Amino acid sequence: MEIGSEHVSMGALGVIIVREIIALVKNSYGKQLEATQQNTLAIVRLETKLDSLTRELDLLPKLKADLDVAHDRLRELKGQTSQ
Repeated sequence: MEIGSEHVSMGALGVIIVREIIALVKNSYGKQLEATQQNTLAIVRLETKLDSLTRELDLLPKLKADLDVAHDRLRELKGQTSQ
């Protein structure tokens, strides 16, 4: 049984196609992995900023209470000086 040149060409073409598909999949996976890593880094940065912002916002009720006390004290002092 003799293998024709057509069969050899088709076999070689098949090998080339499979090799290109594998390279494409590897390249695509690498890009997806890099994008995932960048997204993970961005999420971590956002979480860090959110934590920082939350800590700063947690101070607001205390600052408001302190401001209210100071305002009340100023009103008391004004009332004392006008009498």
